[in-house]
Amino acid sequence: MQTFQAVGDFEAQQPEDLTITVGDVLVLLSARDDGWWLMENAEKKQGLVPSTYMKLLGKADEDLVEDGGDKLSKSSRLWQSIKEAVNETRVTDVLAAFGAIPSGCRPSTLGKLARDERYTSACYLAAKLNSTAVSFRDISRNSKTHKMQGRAVRTTRVVTLAGCRHVPYVGTATQRLEVTSRHVRACLFDGFRVLSNVHAVRAAFVESRPRTWTFPVRSDHVSSIEDPVCFVRTTCTSPDISILFELSVSYVKTTGEEGEMSYGWVQLPLYDQQGAAVPNKSYEMTVHGGTPFEKNVEVDPSVSRKAALNPIRSFISGSRQPKLVVRLATPSRDQKRILDTLPDVLVSSMAYHHFLSFYRQLLTAALTRDRPRLESAELIHNPLLATFPAVADQPDLMDALMAVWRIRVKTTSQADKVRATQPNAPPLPHACRSHLDCDVIFRRMRSTCGSSSPQSIWRRSIHCWVAGVFPGRASDTAARRRCDCRRLRGKWRG
Repeated sequence: MQTFQAVGDFEAQQPEDLTITVGDVLVLLSARDDGWWLMENAEKKQGLVPSTYMKLLGKADEDLVEDGGDKLSKSSRLWQSIKEAVNETRVTDVLAAFGAIPSGCRPSTLGKLARDERYTSACYLAAKLNSTAVSFRDISRNSKTHKMQGRAVRTTRVVTLAGCRHVPYVGTATQRLEVTSRHVRACLFDGFRVLSNVHAVRAAFVESRPRTWTFPVRSDHVSSIEDPVCFVRTTCTSPDISILFELSVSYVKTTGEEGEMSYGWVQLPLYDQQGAAVPNKSYEMTVHGGTPFEKNVEVDPSVSRKAALNPIRSFISGSRQPKLVVRLATPSRDQKRILDTLPDVLVSSMAYHHFLSFYRQLLTAALTRDRPRLESAELIHNPLLATFPAVADQPDLMDALMAVWRIRVKTTSQADKVRATQPNAPPLPHACRSHLDCDVIFRRMRSTCGSSSPQSIWRRSIHCWVAGVFPGRASDTAARRRCDCRRLRGKWRG
């Protein structure tokens, strides 16, 4: 039995986790391969704790702990460890034992967090109360213009995924496993915990190059889930703040069970050792195996073992490990003006930033301008404000919204476009006219959705949103509207 002491505070993020504080003495029950250990505290509470928070105590300190409380018998603890090992048998363990995947693969860490509502964009888009609980700390209005006041944060960067090379391939050795998607997940990370929502970008894959993942060079007319350009915003002042990337694949077993495994992870620091922001350039980073809480784990250890036997292979072994290439940039002036209206902490696609900004402006107006009193607790009836945060995590619905958006942009006069880019105008102006075009579109789409479904609410929301933002011209022809309706109907059926 080994006794450890907590070197940092950790708050439980899942029901099976254990909350600890600095100085707590815990007993190790089971050490898992993914870096999470099953620990027991002095109150006999058990849970998972990251191994990076633990420091092994000396023999003298361990004796003091043993004298201070009851212990489980050796046979009981052995039996408990056996049960933990049986329960933690994972798909990656089985595939690695058969040699189908490298031993550095693990169940996806960020994939598990992405299913938790605390790590979705909806959680971060909501307005946050300040310490007094009577006003908001992240939304405010300008007293002169009566519009939303932008909030500058410490870090605002634009990240573009350029490609992945030498990624392990699940081939014919795993006939009982069908890969359905390959994607890269990203979030903000300080070395101990995830500090933002989890954002996913789907990668392209071709059979002729099975170990290479690619991303679209131009993101103008691709699905939002495939858009390789995203932004990160954070107010964190930690010098260890970084962007955590995880290469993952989703699979379906012949039994119908779905899962997700990680092919490795990599961290891109946002600041150097002197505290200066890292330069804007392309970064080619080696992907590490295991989980972010494990150290010195390779994705494919066989590459290093072969290199140790041959000097020539040792020279080229570095290029055989999985690589992730990303480009880091600073947003333009117009982009930054829109991004400053977003929450202080957020990771999302650049294709969404106009819509997210417009939602925050409507939210600010509803909470600070349209209420009779700021301390009023009356409910606000607004279907768009109620449903958009959840829709922002649904790429198919966002694609439908962007399709309608592009149609309205094409039918907007140049004068209206110029008026929308004026410095005194919000990023998305409220300019209304007849809703004829959107009425035709949604009447044609009505056959694809029931009137009581959530999609029907969003038809009306997109109707008011897009028609109000981009006024059309009276010269629009019926032929163009019929073409647009057929195109959108296909989008919603997909």
